[in-house]
Amino acid sequence: MKDLISVIIPTYKRPEKLLRTVKSVVNQTYKNLEILVVNDDRDNNNLLTGLKDDRIKIIKNERSKGANGARNTGIINAKGFFIAFLDDDDEWLPNYAETQLNCLKETSEDVGLVYGAYMIEENNKWLQKFQRIEGDILAELIIDKFRIGASSNIFIKKEIIDKIGLWDEEMARQQDLEFLVRVFKYYKVVCNPELVLKVYGHNDPDPEKTFLSREIFCEKISPHLEVISEERKALFFSNHYRRQTNFLIKMKSFKKAKKYWLKAFENKKISFKKDGKILISLLKSF
Repeated sequence: MKDLISVIIPTYKRPEKLLRTVKSVVNQTYKNLEILVVNDDRDNNNLLTGLKDDRIKIIKNERSKGANGARNTGIINAKGFFIAFLDDDDEWLPNYAETQLNCLKETSEDVGLVYGAYMIEENNKWLQKFQRIEGDILAELIIDKFRIGASSNIFIKKEIIDKIGLWDEEMARQQDLEFLVRVFKYYKVVCNPELVLKVYGHNDPDPEKTFLSREIFCEKISPHLEVISEERKALFFSNHYRRQTNFLIKMKSFKKAKKYWLKAFENKKISFKKDGKILISLLKSF
C-alpha cells in the first residue's frame, strides 16, 4: 500500500524501554503501520511480553550487527512506501506518524525527508531544543548548525534509501549524521512544526570511542565537502579538530591534543566559545 509506513526499531538488551517505545507506535492516531522490531540480541527471545498487535513483527538477527546493521535488516524487510526510524529508548507522541506523513506528502518531489519538533531529556528535565530549518541544508548539517535531534526523527521515502544506500555498518557513532549527509546531498528537507517526539537522555559518551568515531565520520564525509564553500569547509575542519581536542584532553593524551588544537587554528584562527571550553578542560585535567 502506498501510504504504508514501516517503523524500524532496532533493539539490544533494553526490553523494558522497548515496551514503552513500541506502545508509543501502537497508540498512533495513524494506523496504517508495520512495526519492525529488529532484535540484535542473540540471547534474548522474550520481547514485548503481553503486547499483542498484528502489525508488530519481530525480526532476529542471526548475529549481532549493531544499531546500523539492525536498521538495515529492517529496511530490507520493509514493505512500506515510507520508512520511519525509532530508537528503542525514545518515544513518539500520538501524532507523530500522521503529521510527519502529511508534511511529506504535501511537499515537492525534491523533498525527501521530514523531521518534527522534539523534546530532549537533560538532567531529568525535558527541554524543547528545536530549530526550524528547511530546504537545502547540507552545508548547515556539515558545519554542525543543523540537528534533527536523533535518528528517531527521520521520516523518509524508501525509494530515497534505495538511491543513497543503507546505513554504514562500520560506524558506531555519528551514523545518523553520515546518513543524513548522503540524503541531503540530493534532497531537501521539510520541517513539521508540531511537537512529535521525546528523546530520552543518554550517558556521557566514552571519549576514546567517540574520538575514533569522529575520525571515521570525517573520513567518510570528506568526498561530500566539495559542495560547500571553502569558508564553510574550513569551519567544518576547525570544529572537528577542536571537538577532537576536547576528547583527547579527557583521554589525557595532551601531546596529541596540542597537535589537533594547532590544526584547528590553521582553519579558523580563534573561536572564543570553543577555545574557552578547551582551556577550561585543560585546567580541570591537572
